[in-house]
Amino acid sequence: MKVLFINLAQDRDLSFVLRKKEGLRYNRIGPATPLALQILASLMPPGVYFDIVDDNFEFINYDGGYDLVAMHAHDALAAHRGKVIYERFKQKGIPVVIGGRFIQTIPQEVALECADSCVMSEGEYIWKEIVTDVRKNKLQPVYRSEGLVDLCQKDLPLPRRDIIDNKNYRYITVEIARGCYYHCSFCTAQLLFRGTYRTYPIERIERDLEAVLSNFNQKDNVIYLVDEDISMERDYKIELFRRIEKYHMPWIALSNIAVGEDDELLEAISKSGCRRLYIGFESLEPDNLRLIDKPLTHKIDNYKKNINNIHKHNIEVWGLFIFGLDNDYRGVAKRTLRFVKESNLDYFSASVLTPIFKTKLYYQLEQEGRLISKEWFKYWYKVVYQPKNISVLRLKDEFDYFAKKSRDNVIAAGLIV
Repeated sequence: MKVLFINLAQDRDLSFVLRKKEGLRYNRIGPATPLALQILASLMPPGVYFDIVDDNFEFINYDGGYDLVAMHAHDALAAHRGKVIYERFKQKGIPVVIGGRFIQTIPQEVALECADSCVMSEGEYIWKEIVTDVRKNKLQPVYRSEGLVDLCQKDLPLPRRDIIDNKNYRYITVEIARGCYYHCSFCTAQLLFRGTYRTYPIERIERDLEAVLSNFNQKDNVIYLVDEDISMERDYKIELFRRIEKYHMPWIALSNIAVGEDDELLEAISKSGCRRLYIGFESLEPDNLRLIDKPLTHKIDNYKKNINNIHKHNIEVWGLFIFGLDNDYRGVAKRTLRFVKESNLDYFSASVLTPIFKTKLYYQLEQEGRLISKEWFKYWYKVVYQPKNISVLRLKDEFDYFAKKSRDNVIAAGLIV
């Protein structure tokens, strides 16, 4: 049996249409290694061979004699690209399965526009079942594991680091945890991880890092530690960072702004090689944060102090914001940019509030009759709901203005956009 893994690129045609007409001015960062496919490759049963293709810069061989095609879609535009590829393989009678974070956050009938079968959960516990069903010519339309993966499971193999050349990527993904304790109403983490937070054993992370660093260029590569919040499970993280300090590797990750109040944790983070933390401020309005169930709303007055303390530990801060919340008005972009300047943020970017299917936010806006589009393959890239105190067109203009300033800031810093 022969399998083709495809890391899907964003659909350029749809992206062009969105940018020129109805869409938003999103800036694109350089690609990251396809960790999900490296994990699946490590679970391949005996007698099954595979190829892996990154659609961002490699050609797909539609005549490779494959028995199964497995595609990974990180976002809406990548999923739409999957529809195009699916049609080509469908004509040849080759079954196609699709998974990824975005796929798990849309209705399954929409996901099945992209493939014969969709994976609507973590893949580790069901991948071998999929392969077995293909061999029996009994591929099911939907696969969903009952339980979450035990990340401490002793026989859980490491991702296949040998199948990817790191020189093609700026960001090398290394997973250290899954999930989040918080319950923000807009976030996909609650859908995917069911309110849990799980960490890998530190020894396993070390072995994974050693495999990654055998093909690592300090000049061109940066490790992206995959974690919804690097500050969660504080004692575990301090031990982890002290253990990986010996690798002298540059890394980046997501964090909560509260990390700026913990000098011991910051010191461990800094000494272990952290170059930058991406911090979701979301909004500067306390009422907005309360509406989306964002924790630590009372800390807004301390944002600048916390940013300054992170800087004292030689760590850059990339601020992340959301536009279109119910207490956003005309001028929200300029007010946010004023905060960016006053707080000395190193980089900054934003997204427009997006009501992801089955989130608390989605049901709220649906009940209020404010959803104006269910064009799932345009989600994240256009305004799909009616904001409360600003028009759709004005929100788009506010976002585009902020995105332009963000792009100028990133290019000035010499990063890949």
